[in-house]
Amino acid sequence: MKNKLILMILSLLGLATACSEEENLCEYGTPYVTFSVKGKVTDTDGAPVPGIRVAVSEDACAPATTTGADGAFAFDKTPFSMGHPDKLIFTDIDGAANGEFSSKTLDVAFERSNSKPDGNWHSGYYTAPDVEVRLTRAEKGQEE
Repeated sequence: MKNKLILMILSLLGLATACSEEENLCEYGTPYVTFSVKGKVTDTDGAPVPGIRVAVSEDACAPATTTGADGAFAFDKTPFSMGHPDKLIFTDIDGAANGEFSSKTLDVAFERSNSKPDGNWHSGYYTAPDVEVRLTRAEKGQEE
């Protein structure tokens, strides 16, 4: 009886840990892809827009980067364990520093490369053509 009670308590503790939403852990053998994409963010006049967050998913743990002074961004061989990304999300994170811009979501066609980085079943390498994005200035309190 005592062993069953201990086993039940340990099982519940393990279940509570497994159901935690605080972190997404990659287990051994978790499929993941490695992808590369680069591009440039400009305004409607063609001027580069710095300070734009570029993410591959709405998930807060997903890979993200920020555009530089020239509006350029790049994900170069970034591992992504939550499936195959199919969109990029552009969000103005610097506020009024360079003007306020509406958010934009862009569908991206990633194509599988002929080679895998490590030759295993659980990974793949994907690339996308260069991305050119034009953001519009946001009206006060509105996003696209």
